[in-house]
Amino acid sequence: MRTAFGGLLFVALLAAACLGGPVSAWAASSDLAVSYPPDPIPVKPGAQTTFTLRVADVGKDPLSVTISARQVKLSANGQTQFMDAPDAVFAGGTHISPEQMRLKARQAREVTITVDVPAGLRPNDYFLGFLVSPVVTGPALRAVNQVGALVVLDVAGARETNLAASYVDLPSVVWSSSVSAYARARNTGVSTLQFASTTLVTGRVAPRPASIWEKPHLLPSGLTWDVPIHWSSWLGLGWYKVRTTLVYNVTPQRTGQVVLSRTVVVIYPAWLALPALIVALVGFLVWRRGRKRRRPARRRPKAAAAPTL
Repeated sequence: MRTAFGGLLFVALLAAACLGGPVSAWAASSDLAVSYPPDPIPVKPGAQTTFTLRVADVGKDPLSVTISARQVKLSANGQTQFMDAPDAVFAGGTHISPEQMRLKARQAREVTITVDVPAGLRPNDYFLGFLVSPVVTGPALRAVNQVGALVVLDVAGARETNLAASYVDLPSVVWSSSVSAYARARNTGVSTLQFASTTLVTGRVAPRPASIWEKPHLLPSGLTWDVPIHWSSWLGLGWYKVRTTLVYNVTPQRTGQVVLSRTVVVIYPAWLALPALIVALVGFLVWRRGRKRRRPARRRPKAAAAPTL
């Protein structure tokens, strides 16, 4: 599963453009830009790994910055937050060179990060955060354009992964012409897993769209990810079967899946007025026909006799 996802892995990852905000494998905020490895870095416990960050001043003025290691707090739906201190697991073995530098306008420089991987780490994905901050040179200045980088270390080996899922906000009857809900995936194992999902909607009248594909996501243990599900009926009326399949990695060679299904009836409220309109129309036609039958026929005037000659 991990090999199949390949370079798509980091599409789902978020780091911090400001403290608590998101970035991708290339992050920018104000006059700062940072790029970092987009894929997990394979490492071995007890060994050392080295990678680089590329820090750029994209503004028109010189800029001094500091680079520091930060613990990453992960939460639902890929949200991340950088804490004030380094991750205790890696703090003593993380070396940043240089930790501070001055950039000319439009200049980019590389920062070398060396990490001593602790010998006792079990197979899993480990998230390392690095925060690039402008140097505050006076009391009137504030660091408002900090940029974060999120790097993942991949310790290979057997993992304990398990995925559970359920529909959220998907009732059996929807009083609208469209449906908006979620399939909530929850990692109930002890290791980070990857999953992707496909939702198929079948029924009459034809739904739009009929299939919904969700890109791969990394999901750490104990966290959830809400996969959006949305379709509409152009007629505002229909009976639909919804089937969502979530596929996740159990081992590098084997995948598992969770399948959800539900029947949903879509009724646009305006359709409820149709029976009343039909009854009213039939009643009016019956009343009108009866009135015509009760109305007396008009007598025709007698023709005048022809004059005699």
